[in-house]
Amino acid sequence: MTPVMMKCGHAANSRSGDKPACAICVLTDEGALIVDDTPPDLSTRQARCSCGKIEPSHSTRLAFFEYRGEGSPAAINSCKNCGFHEVAHDPVYTRERNVEPRTVVERGLCKGFEAKGPWQYDSFYCGCGGWD
Repeated sequence: MTPVMMKCGHAANSRSGDKPACAICVLTDEGALIVDDTPPDLSTRQARCSCGKIEPSHSTRLAFFEYRGEGSPAAINSCKNCGFHEVAHDPVYTRERNVEPRTVVERGLCKGFEAKGPWQYDSFYCGCGGWD
């Protein structure tokens, strides 16, 4: 059995009323409230915690699980040059939010956005740093 996946890329980790949701993205990504009706095949993928622990991605017990494979929000919206999200490169987005200096390109942190593409591992949190 695979976890219920949300359009934001995370496994459902909370509920909004009687529906699955992603508490991580609910304020920043409308996909946090939309179940992915074509979830990724997780049967051959692995997830890695920041401490290095690796687990099979198809487990339904991985806290804060995020799919980072082909077509995922992480693969599409993360920059392979600097690691920032695509919006950090967008002058209209940063100007509207009064970010100074405006973009990561203007700051000299990146030469321009290029999608990272699929990551080798998905991500999760194993509890290595505690839960409180």
